[in-house]
Amino acid sequence: MVNILYINPRFLDLLRKILEEDAGYSVSCVYTFHTKNFRDTILNTVRRYFNVFTNLWKIDFNKYDIVHIQDRYNLPLSLFKKMSSGKTKIVYTCHEGLWLSSNSIASVMKKSPTRMLEGISMINSDAVIALSHDLASRLMRIFPSLHKKIFVIPNGVDISFYKLIENPYVRTLRSKFANSEYVVLCVSRWGMEKGIDILIRAIYRVTVEYDIRNVVFILKLHGNDMHYRNFIINLIKKLKIRNVVILEGFWSPYRLRILYNIADLFVLPSRYDAFPMTLLEAMACGKPVIGPNYGGPKDMIMPGINGYTFKMGDEEELAKILVTSLKDKEKLKNMGKSSRKIAEEYFNWNIIAHKTLKVYEKILLE
Repeated sequence: MVNILYINPRFLDLLRKILEEDAGYSVSCVYTFHTKNFRDTILNTVRRYFNVFTNLWKIDFNKYDIVHIQDRYNLPLSLFKKMSSGKTKIVYTCHEGLWLSSNSIASVMKKSPTRMLEGISMINSDAVIALSHDLASRLMRIFPSLHKKIFVIPNGVDISFYKLIENPYVRTLRSKFANSEYVVLCVSRWGMEKGIDILIRAIYRVTVEYDIRNVVFILKLHGNDMHYRNFIINLIKKLKIRNVVILEGFWSPYRLRILYNIADLFVLPSRYDAFPMTLLEAMACGKPVIGPNYGGPKDMIMPGINGYTFKMGDEEELAKILVTSLKDKEKLKNMGKSSRKIAEEYFNWNIIAHKTLKVYEKILLE
């Protein structure tokens, strides 16, 4: 029996059943720190590494054939622990969109020196999983030695939970926007890399310059970047579009699923994003999607089939796509059906789990 340890796993419940029942693996997991309200400051980074050290040092790696790590903080110490265990294979899943904005080791060091520790650790891992093709290409450009050990495996989505639903609560919530023919939704977090300012300027062009008035934009944003949050609120006031923009905070997954269902169109304006789960969740709920032609969205969106892509950062192109989309409701419905089909065929967890199993089998044979 293969023993595998997940460190700070994401979506493990969805993978565990397949790993244990189909492959006969013994799956364990450990969480070395909490991410709630975490701010990426020097002091908090030191605290996080300290928590990792105190929790990870207790684990006997000799018990496991594979250790699969889901965050950069645990990777360096895990490799150090591997040196004493010998047989343990280290697999690392890279989620970090910041790599997409870096072209060289020098640019990585300038933006975040701790990323170099992550990069060196990836080179010494047995396998690296990148969530998108663009992320894999960028990592191989910066670290050429990764090309023999990197695999592109996206995250999956729970298609039994995120789905098209019709119930009284959905109809009641949608009726609040009865004066608007279209509801456009964005689910993201506060942060310059998420490009909310790009969307706000595009909304101004749509509603003022193109004079499209039959639409409301719901922006459900979370996070603790108060500086960027205040910047966005002031930008909305400055452009005088408060009447068409609704800002929402944290919603539970159950309420969020309702929000996806009342939308006619989902848009994500990120400057860089390794693999945005909200876009995939919207697809699973049968919604057409718009996102940048880079990173994770590029792998999820088939232009003209289930949505549209725009040049990253180009607010004018995004506005034109929104205007075109808001003129044909029937086409939006058809693209939404395609979104659901793509989510089922390419991003359900059964497929993702079996791709991951192939990586495990490959490194265990080496």
